[in-house]
Amino acid sequence: MNAEHTEQSNRQPAFLLVATVLVISGIVIAKGALTLLKDANAVESVGSSPVFILLTIAAAFSLILIAIRWILHLVLLIVPSRAAPKSDSDLFVSAVIPAYNEEQGIEKTIRSLALQDYKKIEIVVVDDGSKDETLKIAQDVASEVNDVDGGIRVRVLTQENGGKSSALNHGIREALGEILLTVDADSELATDAVSKAIRWFADPKVDGVAGQVKVSNRNTALTRLQNLEYLIGNTVYRRAQSLFRSVLLVPGPIAMFRIASLTDMVDDDSRSSVFLNDTFAEDFEVTMAMLCKGKRIVYDPEAVAYTIAPNSLSTLVSQRYRWIRGNMQVCRKFLKAIKSEDCPGSMRTLFWMSPTFLFELTLLPLIVLFSISGLLTASFAGYRMPSLEWLVVLPMLTFCIGAISVHVQKDKLSSLIVVPLYDVLYGTLLTVVWVIAAIDELRNTKMSW
Repeated sequence: MNAEHTEQSNRQPAFLLVATVLVISGIVIAKGALTLLKDANAVESVGSSPVFILLTIAAAFSLILIAIRWILHLVLLIVPSRAAPKSDSDLFVSAVIPAYNEEQGIEKTIRSLALQDYKKIEIVVVDDGSKDETLKIAQDVASEVNDVDGGIRVRVLTQENGGKSSALNHGIREALGEILLTVDADSELATDAVSKAIRWFADPKVDGVAGQVKVSNRNTALTRLQNLEYLIGNTVYRRAQSLFRSVLLVPGPIAMFRIASLTDMVDDDSRSSVFLNDTFAEDFEVTMAMLCKGKRIVYDPEAVAYTIAPNSLSTLVSQRYRWIRGNMQVCRKFLKAIKSEDCPGSMRTLFWMSPTFLFELTLLPLIVLFSISGLLTASFAGYRMPSLEWLVVLPMLTFCIGAISVHVQKDKLSSLIVVPLYDVLYGTLLTVVWVIAAIDELRNTKMSW
């Protein structure tokens, strides 16, 4: 893990390159769409069943919607980046690390914070009743760091197991700073991550900063796919959202907030604490709550955290199952809140939610299912399959967007090796997880941290 890497300056995508890819893909997609719809009439006797016809038409429209999604990505890439303030900040930062059974990574996380080039920072570790050696390791590292610094720079707290939200709230109560930095216990920060993120608070209108999360263990196809997913997601959506200071999700590995902005939301009637445990995505929930109240959140691609991605299929499925269910819960909660509460930032937030979470969380998995089942049905029923150019356009769009994302984030070209697997295998896997998570969410199946 490269926690000392500091060269993370952001690049702007080449406008002409993006525009060229956009025009070419638009022409190919339009031609392919017309061909697919026209060929819906060319059917043999076995395909005369209304079910076959409907599934094939659904597949055609599904492929068109998937291509339109990638085109939207290209359009958003044209949106310019928000420039970071040039003035420095001297605000005191309280870095809170919630930890539960994190004996393998907690030491590196603490040390990466202790090595930050921004020195006005304290480190608060909250052990949430771990059953392994997390507490002892954290205490040993804290003692070593404090001896070197000649003061109490790292504090280790412990509590009975209450979940991540409870640990974060405990850390906020003990925090001495004006700015809260939350860091997952399996992540490391680049040495300049805090100094990059803190500069945004020179603007009094900024209430939160989302950092850039990168995968450190890119040693398998599975972790490389996740890294490409992070690169594309941050380059496309968060850059565009940040221009309007409406970033929808401040990620757990590197999230920074004004503590006053967080505590300002706490109300005995509607919100009992900063972080709530009524969803499985406390980072998404608190971000949405801030945006709903009209607060502003930006994204800094230069504030980098390196996280360990799941390196086995079972751990990835478990992680995404939790994320998907948590995102569903937060979206439902937000849509309910804008109807019943005072939410001055609701329309701006809903605008960005529509092409991202609402589309990708509700419609996209169904579109993928229809496209796969419909194409199989079309082949069996005797329909002519899509032309070669139509089948090639989707992976080409993925490659172009991935390449632009790698360029913008100054990442390695090797990140593009897994592009052929990205849409078909990885997308299908996540769709299967979505189906399981959606069923369990409807059944209200219980989960724990």
